[in-house]
Amino acid sequence: MYERDGWICQICKTAVERERAWPDMWCATLDHRIPLTAGGEHTLLNVQLAHWICNLHKGDYFEVDL
Repeated sequence: MYERDGWICQICKTAVERERAWPDMWCATLDHRIPLTAGGEHTLLNVQLAHWICNLHKGDYFEVDL
């Protein structure tokens, strides 16, 4: 996942530094593009790399294409 996304946060579109680790708020996490609470699946296609803080702020929000 990390390599697939090029170590770029898919929420804020900035670099994720590999050296950062929890509890650093800029560490790498996996985000569900469509949250599980909104019916998203726990699959490779539904997860993306994100900074922990970006993932936290995103919460259960997700964009809907109209």
